[in-house]
Amino acid sequence: MKTATIKEELHNYLEIADDKKLKAIYVMVEGEIRENSIEYTEDFKEELDNRLEHYLKGGKMVPRQK
Repeated sequence: MKTATIKEELHNYLEIADDKKLKAIYVMVEGEIRENSIEYTEDFKEELDNRLEHYLKGGKMVPRQK
């Protein structure tokens, strides 16, 4: 079975699974979820907000380097 199919089937199952099964699945992957989560500092979020505001007002953005 392809990875994309597995992801889709798991996603669909999670929508209908009962609480006991959801908690069991979560316990199995909780460590990885926490390892891969990204926490942004308030300063970083403020900088992103400033850049978005600048862009939405028509400000120039630096083109992506290839």
